[in-house]
Amino acid sequence: MAPSPAAAREFEQNLLNAPTPRITVETLWETDLTADKLTAHLESAQRVPRPVGLAGGYTSAGKLTVLAVAVGSNVLLVRLRNAGKVANLDTARTLLKDELLCSAANLLHAFDMHTLALSLYSDARLPIANAIDIQSACTCDSNRVVANAVEFAMTSTKHSGIYRANIDATFGSEVWDERKPSPLAFKAWLAGYIPLVGDMELRLAQVGRIDTGALHETKLEALAGFMRSDQRLDAMKPGKTKHEFRAVNATNDKFMLQSERYQTRVQGRDGPVRMSVTDQYGAQYTVSGTAKDVQGRIATVKAAGIMAGKVVGSVQSTARAAASSRTMAERDKDATILAMLQGTSKLFESPFLKTMYPGDQEVVWPESLPTLPDQLPVAFDQKPLNSSQEKAVLAMLALNNNSRITIIQGPPGTGKTTVITAYVHSACSAGQAGIWLVAQSNVAVKNIAEKLISTSFEPWKLLVAKDFHFDWHEHLYKTINSHIIRSDDFRPASKELAGCKVILCTLSMLSHPNIHLFTAKIPVKVMVVDEASQIAISGYIPPLNAFPSLQKLCFIGDDKQLPPYGQEQTASIQSIFEISHLRDQAIFLDTQYRMPVTIGSFISKAVYDGQLQSCHKITGPACFFVDVSDGKEKRSGTSWENIAECHAACKIAAKLQEEEEDFRIITPYDAQRNALENTLKTAGVPWQNKCFNVDSFQGNEEDNIIISLVRSSELGFLNDLRRTNVMLSRCKKAMFICTSWDFLVAGKGAKSLVGRMAEAYGDVAWVSMQDVEDGNF
Repeated sequence: MAPSPAAAREFEQNLLNAPTPRITVETLWETDLTADKLTAHLESAQRVPRPVGLAGGYTSAGKLTVLAVAVGSNVLLVRLRNAGKVANLDTARTLLKDELLCSAANLLHAFDMHTLALSLYSDARLPIANAIDIQSACTCDSNRVVANAVEFAMTSTKHSGIYRANIDATFGSEVWDERKPSPLAFKAWLAGYIPLVGDMELRLAQVGRIDTGALHETKLEALAGFMRSDQRLDAMKPGKTKHEFRAVNATNDKFMLQSERYQTRVQGRDGPVRMSVTDQYGAQYTVSGTAKDVQGRIATVKAAGIMAGKVVGSVQSTARAAASSRTMAERDKDATILAMLQGTSKLFESPFLKTMYPGDQEVVWPESLPTLPDQLPVAFDQKPLNSSQEKAVLAMLALNNNSRITIIQGPPGTGKTTVITAYVHSACSAGQAGIWLVAQSNVAVKNIAEKLISTSFEPWKLLVAKDFHFDWHEHLYKTINSHIIRSDDFRPASKELAGCKVILCTLSMLSHPNIHLFTAKIPVKVMVVDEASQIAISGYIPPLNAFPSLQKLCFIGDDKQLPPYGQEQTASIQSIFEISHLRDQAIFLDTQYRMPVTIGSFISKAVYDGQLQSCHKITGPACFFVDVSDGKEKRSGTSWENIAECHAACKIAAKLQEEEEDFRIITPYDAQRNALENTLKTAGVPWQNKCFNVDSFQGNEEDNIIISLVRSSELGFLNDLRRTNVMLSRCKKAMFICTSWDFLVAGKGAKSLVGRMAEAYGDVAWVSMQDVEDGNF
């Protein structure tokens, strides 16, 4: 049914001029919902099946708390109660299910319908049928930006454009604000109106319907968990970024700057930029702008004003709306989950996914998958493998239905990269190809590549994003540069893959739109995932969906080290190591070669139940605690710093530098990392690529490690056993921990892993600040 002239004028006024639509809104608790109220609301539609618009309002934690139901210009807001706390909800929920969500008389439309459908199941245990995702009918935009979808819908009408500011502002947040019900009502109204515009009814009729009631509970639980974890991660993304930079040039309405740090670089996809400036007369004010041209470190900001002659004091950008700021991998995962609900993806039938989430489903491996009747031998003579490493390599080489998924736990320094390299040599010696080595971080991928080079293995390529490589990290790839293919060279380079058997890349690179140029020639047959304990299971959805050629998955990681990002905030974010029936089958690498024996033995007892052996030539004291008695923790924004510990770390670094010893400084807090860099710089001590926060140093090692704990009153970071384990297990020769005796021995720090280490080593491990000043350590 085409919209009436009055409705069309209303639509134009709402989207082009007015901040909110002129609609009637009624709000009631779920327990106040009656059949008469709901029926009267639905029957205000002029036909059956009725086009109904839905929208969800969520808490800051992502829990569905309000359901908006729009029919014509009338919107009903139903506030959901917690079934565990309020009695007699069965009647209301049965009413919602039978009369609204699962009624054949309704065609339900929503933006991001898959999120709403899974939230209804997860938070209210309500199924939904005849549910249509609006963006699926608007093929103009893979980012699924609502304003783009609305604009697409309007192309068949006489409207020349839409008022994007109203739409962007309304869809900018999913968090329900009881004081401002209009945005949620507007979302539902717009979802119910879109089917009435131009040819959208026909387009929407061709979209796969979502029917969660027809899906197995195991599948729904898995998908709902993936969705909820993504919501939490989106909520955790910083709304603003303060950029570290130095000015390059300012002319007319443009300001050119050079970003100083990769993590805070200016990006082309950044939202609005605000700059604090001082003009030639000393006046200070703020200028807004947009990042228009970014090439490596250099970015040009087009400003709303003349920049020539002005001094820029700070540059800060605001994050774009969630849809337009999502990475390729996030969009790929989102699209796959939607396709699974719509029935257009066969991923539910993947035996790999069924093995991860079996429920009562029978796992049947296709007969077309190749198997090896005999065990392939280990063919690696570069370095002797210990028995646990050899066991791990043999498990990776096995190819039968009982070994399609292999999990290996590798504590710090146990040779995880050596195991991967030995597997690659052995598999390729047996004539296998199509091996893809992936990891969460570029650094982990680079480390594997360097190991391959050092063992004279040549038939491989490493795919790396230009954004990471150009002007930022080219120095990391010097020894492997001839094997690098940068993303801006994918098309020509993909034609030169003769003899290549192994591809290395990050997991997110598998979602690159041009990855098919490589998978077409080197199909993904075996995927080896390093840092698997840091990767949420949902991250494997895109490759499992995209590469039916997959024959085997090998996961290598350590669930006693860094978890997937955000796991502390929501338990639904799990790595493969949190799936108990798979974790129980993990092969444990039992010998560490990195840390001096005294450190390795403590880590083994405190973290790995004494199962980790140490093989190292340094058997004497190797860990020293520096008593920075006057060190005080101080809040710095959302982080912490301790200036006295900076000076102590700097003194130690200066002596190590003088003795030509390699060192790195790691700390739990970004503010302290910045303060450490500035202290080293001021003292004339090498500072570039010397200071790291703990998370960014995972997978790395150095001869001498200096640690600044920062905290002097509260535990903070030290409550996190996994991250503390990472921090304490990086050194190959010696470790210097800057803290205070009062905090670590007599105070709250005694309860932490570091405090237990101090207790184990006793007073002889302590060094005074006077000793540090005098160089007596």
